[in-house]
Amino acid sequence: MPVRVAEAVAAADSPASLYESMPDGYDPGAQRAFVLARLLCDHDVWVTDGNDALDAGDDVLVVPDALNTLLTVG
Repeated sequence: MPVRVAEAVAAADSPASLYESMPDGYDPGAQRAFVLARLLCDHDVWVTDGNDALDAGDDVLVVPDALNTLLTVG
């Protein structure tokens, strides 16, 4: 995780507080923290490097090129 993103996430009390603090602006490079905060307000997110964390029937979104992909919540 880039430094500015990690700093923004580490300084937040919750995803909601991070999201609410950022709409008026944020440091360059922290936009990933804004997107992550917005996502975490509505969804549980699990990051894994294997299938051991999954159960049969789980809904899964695989993003192979995640650093170069912009996900939107629709």
